[in-house]
Amino acid sequence: MKTRSEKPSVTFYQMFPNAPVPARASPNLFGWLPTNANYCKPVTAASAFGWYLFPPTDFSLKWDGTSVFWKLRRERKWRLLSQVMFSGKAMFPDYEKTFQKNVPFEDEHLRPLSFLQARNEMPGIVQIWTGIIARTRPGWSLLVRSPANFPRHPQYDVMEGIIETDWWMGEVISVIRLCATDQPIEFETNRPLFQVQPIPKAAHRDSFLHAAKMVEGMENFSLADWKDYAKVQHLRRNPEAKRGSYKTEVHRREQKGKNKTTKK
Repeated sequence: MKTRSEKPSVTFYQMFPNAPVPARASPNLFGWLPTNANYCKPVTAASAFGWYLFPPTDFSLKWDGTSVFWKLRRERKWRLLSQVMFSGKAMFPDYEKTFQKNVPFEDEHLRPLSFLQARNEMPGIVQIWTGIIARTRPGWSLLVRSPANFPRHPQYDVMEGIIETDWWMGEVISVIRLCATDQPIEFETNRPLFQVQPIPKAAHRDSFLHAAKMVEGMENFSLADWKDYAKVQHLRRNPEAKRGSYKTEVHRREQKGKNKTTKK
């Protein structure tokens, strides 16, 4: 019998004091997914693929089209983050003190990183670090994106990125594009800000992406293609087919794979 590796698929490290830790992504978005969509396996599988990263604290941003301001939820006064000819950073409360207390050796490059950062050359763009560092198994990266299938936030967009976390022992950061001006944009610790999803490094290499193939026109389908297509249509259109036939077939194949692994 083959022994399963003990190495974690990903290891998360939370560096901000008392900040939320990552959570496994939810198939039904913590109840936000419409009821009918819960029967759609492709939707629930995509929703559950990965882990949620949350804002490290409740805070607000405000953009007037030129300058970006920020404040913690408990504060009344807005602080300037960036404006024309000025780039700014904001440190997480108590992080610098905690960092200096725990760092085991001196290194001029080993310094606390800000949790908010904006640059004057990129108006309306704010970099956010949730305090998380991640390390994946060799050969795996993390895709950082907006939470899958959550309703789009009307006041900002999450810009996606891929980080090679099998060697990058660094911060998992992403950036947002502010879409609303002259109004507070609220970030709360109970709503996921980002979703990170594990992907093989081979999947985002140019050699793999350039190897895509296109079959144009049904006349160019092979007999095997038509037979595979017919199998899917039987699952979908068979009068005896029940709701969730795709989900049932996925489960059957998963069990079959598990049984093969057990027998080895």
